[in-house]
Amino acid sequence: MKEEKIRRFLSMAIIACGVVIVIICTVYQNRFYCVPHQVYLSGYNDASSIETKYDISIEKENQDYAKVRGWILARGHEIVEFDTQIILYEDGSDEGLLWLTQMENRTDVTEMMNDGINYDESGFQTMIPSKYVEGKKYKIAIAFYVNQERYILKTDQEFVVEDEED
Repeated sequence: MKEEKIRRFLSMAIIACGVVIVIICTVYQNRFYCVPHQVYLSGYNDASSIETKYDISIEKENQDYAKVRGWILARGHEIVEFDTQIILYEDGSDEGLLWLTQMENRTDVTEMMNDGINYDESGFQTMIPSKYVEGKKYKIAIAFYVNQERYILKTDQEFVVEDEED
């Protein structure tokens, strides 16, 4: 009888630990992927020194989120490591809000470039919650890797979220 109580206690303890681990992982993932990270643009290499091509579109998903999607490439450089990030910055500021992205396979970009380089992994998308950017005028920058070097391309594309009261 005593062994059965010990087994039951251990089983409940293992289940409780499992639930706690799942909760911690969920909170961490939400915090890491859904909250912007503040970065300094001067910490990146300027992409104006390499030939880049890009396309960005912004789609309003609903009043709470906007989807930023597109592609970026450094001409002649195959994408070996995908770690593209979107950075929203204000004109004249060195600080920006960094958003992690998901890769989108873009075979159309490889076909369009038609230079023998595989750009299929040049696509990206991210969801940006309005609550972090309401009432401010941002521009979009794209951070990406070329030959294991981190570059940033500041675009003239604006990202504006109107206040809900407007």
